[in-house]
Amino acid sequence: LNIADFLGVYGDALFKEMNRSGELYAQATRQALNEGVPLFSKRFSERVAQLAETPTSEMVKAADLAAERFTFNMPLGPKGQSFQNFVRTAHLEPFFPFIRTPGNIFKEVSRMTPGLNLAVAEWRSDFMKGGAARDLALAEVTVGAALSAAVVAAVNAGVITGGGTPEKNQRSSQRAAGWKPYALHIGDAYYDGYLRMAPVGVLMGIAADGAEFRNFMTQDENDKRA
Repeated sequence: LNIADFLGVYGDALFKEMNRSGELYAQATRQALNEGVPLFSKRFSERVAQLAETPTSEMVKAADLAAERFTFNMPLGPKGQSFQNFVRTAHLEPFFPFIRTPGNIFKEVSRMTPGLNLAVAEWRSDFMKGGAARDLALAEVTVGAALSAAVVAAVNAGVITGGGTPEKNQRSSQRAAGWKPYALHIGDAYYDGYLRMAPVGVLMGIAADGAEFRNFMTQDENDKRA
């Protein structure tokens, strides 16, 4: 198998195991810190390894949850399940072949977007728990805001592109000249594909579009853009 075939066959299991293992070590590190084991000491690394190799049931549960979440395999909520049942009942699968994965990606993007994060029940639940769960929830939206701001700056500098002009003929002319949507612009070359790095790539695309929109709006429209 080449790498593409390998990932196609085993990719889901591979990334699940990577996320499961990463979460186990995160939990083990947090537990070792709570126990007061001196950081950067040999005893600390030994304690982390011991906890990761013999995890508690709570650690295993958290690791399994991370494996499902970060491979976008979490079960949909009531609204998502209702839509999924509607598609199945109405035999609309050819039009909606994938529901759970896009739904989970949208949820992860929302968790990283200031304002939208408050609409995600899981984010609100983590925030209300306090402690490490709240810290991680706040870190998600902080990183999302910082990334969005960096992308806006990069778009203004001509380093990243969004969807481009809404004028179809003009966009076709630009693409014929080498321009690409949702791409990194380095020198004279465009490298597309960052949208596929979900959910971060999707957030980048939204920020890039937001930065570009103002170039195609009147002043009054820009005043109302938010």
